[in-house]
Amino acid sequence: MPPKVDENGYGLRVPALVISPYAKKGFIDQQTLSFDAYLKFIEDDFLGGARLDPSTDTRPDSRTSVREYAPVLGDLSRDFDFTQSPRPPVLLPVYPNGTSGSGL
Repeated sequence: MPPKVDENGYGLRVPALVISPYAKKGFIDQQTLSFDAYLKFIEDDFLGGARLDPSTDTRPDSRTSVREYAPVLGDLSRDFDFTQSPRPPVLLPVYPNGTSGSGL
């Protein structure tokens, strides 16, 4: 069973891959995360931690709380190391294993 986070439950459990030149190499994150973790990460990095909160931003919104505040939810920033130099991109072959791409 997914953990109980708030009155809306938890939602879908979806595995994710973090792909970034700043992602920690080989890091496996065992935190409880939700789709809200991505929004929380953006808010923390680009809004100085300010939350897009219906009670303060004058938007009509029926939510009674902001899920990003739920203490059970993890923090995606643990998956990154912004002190490291960004790794170069890995270019994958267009047609792997020598296939010509015909019949695709």
